[in-house]
Formats: sequence, C-alpha cells, structure tokens
Amino acid sequence: MTKKIIHVSSDKTNRSSRVKSQLEIFSNSATLSIRLSNVLNIIKAGRSRDVVFVFHQQLSLPICALILLLKMLRVVKAEIVYDMHDIIEITRDLSLSRKLKKIVSIPLEYFVSKRVNTITVSRGGAQILQRRYGAVARVVYNVQSYTPLQVVRTLSSHPVNRTSRNRILYFGKISEDRLCLDTIGKLQKYGFVFDLVGRFDTSVSENWRNDALVTIGQNGGQFFGEFSPDNLAFLSKYHFAYMAFPSQSLNISYSMPNKLFQALTYGLVCLVNSHQKETIQEFYHTGFVQEIDSFMQGEPSNYGHLNLQALELKLNSVSRKSADNFLKASRIK
Repeated sequence: MTKKIIHVSSDKTNRSSRVKSQLEIFSNSATLSIRLSNVLNIIKAGRSRDVVFVFHQQLSLPICALILLLKMLRVVKAEIVYDMHDIIEITRDLSLSRKLKKIVSIPLEYFVSKRVNTITVSRGGAQILQRRYGAVARVVYNVQSYTPLQVVRTLSSHPVNRTSRNRILYFGKISEDRLCLDTIGKLQKYGFVFDLVGRFDTSVSENWRNDALVTIGQNGGQFFGEFSPDNLAFLSKYHFAYMAFPSQSLNISYSMPNKLFQALTYGLVCLVNSHQKETIQEFYHTGFVQEIDSFMQGEPSNYGHLNLQALELKLNSVSRKSADNFLKASRIK
C-alpha cells in the first residue's frame, strides 16, 4: 500500500503555511484536529504500518506521547514524527496558566523527541533541542514551492536607490515583540511609507494598538486588516518587508519564519535586526536580507547589488533540502 501522512494539530495550525508547505511535499496527506473526539480515530488510523503521523507543536505532545506509548505496546504500528515549531521559553510576562502548560510540555517533549524522528523550523531550534534533551532534529524550513518567474517579474521594477520614496510592508501577527514603533518612525523620516497587513494579537493593549495605527498613518501608510495565506499577490506591490523583530527571545533570534520565504519569493528586500542571525547567515549574500540599522544609516551593504540568481539558487536549495529532510524523517525516503 501507499504511505499516507496524517498531520495532527489544532484546526488553526492545520490551516497554517507550515502545514500547507508539508502537504505540498507529499501529496497523499491529510490533517486531523486535536480533539478528544478524534483520539479513537487517531488510534484506529495508527494501526496501519502505512500511516505516518506528524504531530505539530507542543499542543500535540499529550496525544503524541499516548500514541508513542501505544506503539511501544505494539497497539499502534504507524511511524511518528514530532514537529517542534517553537522553542519552549518561560518568561516573567506569561500568565500562570501559560507557564504551567510550558512546564508540563518540557518532560513530554523530552520523552517524545528522544524516541521519535523530530523536525523543527531552524538550525538554531535544532541546536537548542540537542542541548536540552540530547535529541537530534532535522531542519525543515517553512518554504513552499514557488515559481522563479514571480521573483523575476517583481525584480524587474525593483528600485535600488535607498533615498527614493518606497513602500515597506509588515504582514503577519501584529504585536509588540514584532513591531518597534520607534524604528518605523525612523524609516518614515527617510521618506518610506509603512503599510500593515495582518491581525492584532490578543495580548496587545488598546493603547498600543492605537499608537501603532497612528504611527502607520504617517506618510500615508495604511492598515489593510487580515489576509489569506492562499492569496499573497499583494506582496508584488512592495519593495521591502519589515521583519526587524525587536524581541531577542530564542524564538525570534533563531526564527526562519514562513513570512521570510513568502517575501523573498516575491523579491522583497527583508529588513531584519542583527540578532536574527540565521536569517542573515542564509540570505545576506543575495542582497535581499539587510540589517535594518546599517540600512537606515546608509552604511555599505549588499543593497543595490541584488543578486537574483543567488536568491533563486538559495530558495531552491533550502526547498529541496527541507523536502528531503521531511521525507527522511517520515521514513518515506
């Protein structure tokens, strides 16, 4: 029989770009929601040797651990993969309930990652997993298949004059750890127009939300609301993507977000902070990733020397390697 991959996560995660990118890698795939009513269905599906479960995020760890125990008892025969999207970080600003959830997740993640094939979103995430648990994880970036001509069409009208009046876009979750309003104000002083697309996070205060909208409105910037990950054509209108996340948490420092790959696919120059080391290491040589402080100060950089061929080669390389790692973790390749 043909192998079948079943992605197990919340309804929201199953609609995410990460899961969609993995669905593209192997066509005979499906999704199952983490619900108590689905536990028996998951166990039933797991009795087949031709099934591969991919459990996403720490939210799936309790069910993943249950299925692993049943596999050890030979009730379940399916292969199991754990996909660690985020590094567990316990910070002071978290509510007590969220802290408890993360504390409970640590022994579960240790138990699972030491016994099943594990994948994660970045090299930094894999290194943290190795240091914490002695577990090995393959890196599967959040890169989806793309048409190189998308990049060519976008680049054909790409400006290289930093002082010209251009539009910068931030798209995604809108929160204080993602947007620095002071930095946006500095960019506007250089004549840039800053647009915002996405949804304000529930953690955001009403005062910060209002301040963000007022700041964005300078120089004619606009807030366009939410977007569908299935329709990213709006990216082709922009020259720059703001990804200079101010937070220096592990998840930001080692992040390789799907928004990065989506923006690069459309030929946007991505502005990042110096602590986003993996992003810089992977893409700075193409000219399409720039450290924002150097960019604003006009210091010598790769900007103005955008290397389309290097970008395409890099996107193709990480796409192939990620697909290969995913299939190896799933024991399909």
